[in-house]
Amino acid sequence: KDWGSLISYEQLTQQRAANKVFLRFTEGRIHFPPTFKFRVGTSDYDSKRVPAWCDRVLWWRDQRSITVAQRWYRSCSSVLSSDHKPVCTL
Repeated sequence: KDWGSLISYEQLTQQRAANKVFLRFTEGRIHFPPTFKFRVGTSDYDSKRVPAWCDRVLWWRDQRSITVAQRWYRSCSSVLSSDHKPVCTL
């Protein structure tokens, strides 16, 4: 699926693009489905809420620091004990 198109409408993405939050922070490309709002114990979205990317990894970048090279960024879809799917990156 094309999550990149959908995430352009997501609140944090829009606020960062408008330079309102997390200035000088970077995030890798998201190629995974929204990580929130699941019915606990399942991988089914709760139909009473709009799914969202609430779990994110951002890093601060400084022109003087070493460049970060992200290899992958994904959700841990097997976690069922919460209404969130945690994310991890390397």
